[in-house]
Amino acid sequence: MNRLIVNPDTPNSWEIPLSPGVTSLGRGAHNTVALEHASVSTVHCEVWVLNAGVLLKDLGSSNG
Repeated sequence: MNRLIVNPDTPNSWEIPLSPGVTSLGRGAHNTVALEHASVSTVHCEVWVLNAGVLLKDLGSSNG
């Protein structure tokens, strides 16, 4: 299974499992993965898991 590793190689590392298709990340409760952190925008990004690979799309987040 594909996964997004947050804070890799640190003691605070954790994983977000990624299913085929689109996973939305952001502070808003409507996201697939809601992240409560000041550095995360309400609609931050999408991760697309496709047959050809994985694409990360910034949704115009304040912090990039």
